[in-house]
Amino acid sequence: MRYPPFKQVAQNESYVAAEFETLSDLIWFEGHFPEEKILPGVAVTGFLLRCMRDFLGIDLENQPCTFQQIKFNSPLKPDMTFRMDITVNAREENSGRISFTVTEKSCERICCSGKLKW
Repeated sequence: MRYPPFKQVAQNESYVAAEFETLSDLIWFEGHFPEEKILPGVAVTGFLLRCMRDFLGIDLENQPCTFQQIKFNSPLKPDMTFRMDITVNAREENSGRISFTVTEKSCERICCSGKLKW
């Protein structure tokens, strides 16, 4: 499985919160790392782009974008539940900015946060 199912928990025109579980059979865990599996940062950014497309209608698949800031505070491990909060800070026809956080649901620890511009 490439992507976990995302469950929308809150949304308005400029914000969405979605929960997902890092199921141990996600392809992203294969070989990263065998002794202690963690979700690679590139997978987290892919999850972000998918949530932006599915819930906010922002599809950046064929559009250049830049992470102005991204910080990984804590690893995302298998079989844990996380909440991704995405806030649209500015949006025009072909450009915009969002900020996001990924929080471990059980303890409210922020595992990843950042800003994206397109």
